[in-house]
Amino acid sequence: MNFRSSKVDRRYLDDTEKAAFSGAEQETYERRARARRGALAYERNRDQFATEQTPGTGGISPGLAIQQQRTREQGQEKRRSESLRPQGIPSLSSPFPEDPA
Repeated sequence: MNFRSSKVDRRYLDDTEKAAFSGAEQETYERRARARRGALAYERNRDQFATEQTPGTGGISPGLAIQQQRTREQGQEKRRSESLRPQGIPSLSSPFPEDPA
C-alpha cells in the first residue's frame, strides 16, 4: 500500500514521546484508506448498466405519458357509450310486473 504518511518507528522515540504517541489513530487512517481504495476498485470494475435510467421515473418516461393518454381515451369512450344508451329501460331485476293491488 502506498500511503502519504509513513509509519512511525517508536524505537527511535524517547520515553515521553512514546507515551504521548498512539498508533491507533494511524491504524484508523490506514483502514479507512484501504476501505476507500477497495470501494473505488469495486466501482471501477463492476458491470455497467445496459440501459439508460432517468431518476424518478423508473426508466419508463415515454411509456408513462402513453399510458396516461390511453386511460384518458378509455374514459372518454366510456362516457360516450353511456351517453348513447337509450334512457328509460325498465329494470331487469324481476321478470314479472309488480301487482298494483
